[in-house]
Amino acid sequence: MIRLFLLLILVGCELNDDGLSPIEFQLLNEVDANGFVNVVYDTSAFQSFYRLSGILKRNNKPMNLIKMGWWSDYYWDYNGFEVPIVNSSSYCDANGIVNTMMGIVPMLVGDTVWINYGYHDNWTYETTYGEIGVIVR
Repeated sequence: MIRLFLLLILVGCELNDDGLSPIEFQLLNEVDANGFVNVVYDTSAFQSFYRLSGILKRNNKPMNLIKMGWWSDYYWDYNGFEVPIVNSSSYCDANGIVNTMMGIVPMLVGDTVWINYGYHDNWTYETTYGEIGVIVR
């Protein structure tokens, strides 16, 4: 499979009032020709784990310590509790790299799961949202 870097959000290149361009989020996972991340469920365990990774940049430079929120409409039931399939938040490191983990369960096999993300820069008051399509095989 060809390794692609999918640019999910690239908000214009114009500068805002502070002279800064918007923050860009670039997905670092391998994607198929249609832009979907493909994940294979490990049948040797009830739950398989998969890391979604990306990089946050401004003016082509990595951002640092931006909190990223992650969510999905997909949950699974564990003893009467709804368990989300994706961790709810993470911070990017000094290189702009941000990660979250997905917990894939058998009922997701054959489905396309949408993982939403959002981040807010408290310094510039920018908020951006997007989504990643994940096909579970």
